[in-house]
Amino acid sequence: MLSAAETPEASDRPPDVHDPQRARRDELMEQLLGKDSLPNVVPEMPQPTSTAAPATVNYKASLNNNPHFKNLDLPEEIASEDEESDELANSDCPRIKITKEDKERIRRPLRRTLIIKLLGRTVGYGYLSRRLRTLWKPEAHMELIDLDQDYYLARFESQNDYDAVRFVGPWMILDHYLLVQEWRPKFNPLTDSVEKILVWVRLPTISIEYFDEVILMRIGNNIGRAIKVDITTGLATRGKFARIYVEIDLSKPLLAKFEAEEECYPVEY
Repeated sequence: MLSAAETPEASDRPPDVHDPQRARRDELMEQLLGKDSLPNVVPEMPQPTSTAAPATVNYKASLNNNPHFKNLDLPEEIASEDEESDELANSDCPRIKITKEDKERIRRPLRRTLIIKLLGRTVGYGYLSRRLRTLWKPEAHMELIDLDQDYYLARFESQNDYDAVRFVGPWMILDHYLLVQEWRPKFNPLTDSVEKILVWVRLPTISIEYFDEVILMRIGNNIGRAIKVDITTGLATRGKFARIYVEIDLSKPLLAKFEAEEECYPVEY
């Protein structure tokens, strides 16, 4: 029988390997980490002494702080998802990300679309739709989309129909000018004003030697943004005046004249 001095202290005794709770915990640790990495004795975790609330750590940071997942490379979209969701959740006005691929996809159906508005008069959707089909005579399907502030979108299935409406003009309905613009991204009828319109510009006194498409397009780009030259002008079959289809900015003063080879020529709209 051992004496009191030879009796080991309770704290020096080895753990009871037959403890069912400890055996179950060891089994779970073996499944998670592998048998070779399982230590013989799992030390007790020290109890926290601070009463402060733990700091918020996102998912990626929590994995990186775990020695078994140190330097884990996550896919970028997964790695940033938690951070982005935190940022959006804390914002009163969340920012929605629109990628380049998104823009190409959502704008592709609008590539043959015109912005139209009847200036100085309001008409109903049904009347305008019938009047435009009679006026334009599209060969393929044409869709008219109603917007705010008396704006409409005219979307064409055929490129020929789209070009005919865009280039022929000007168009009049009930003696009022029909504004025709190429559709542009981020157009907002509530905030956008009528600043740019497509018009035919005439050069009544220009010399016939300048009836050249390159020169006339150069003149048109000084007036606004040249779209095309009248075919009969380009062929010089009508030498009375030259005609250029130009997009002009109404917020800027209109060009009244230009000079070429020390000669001044007027511009008519």
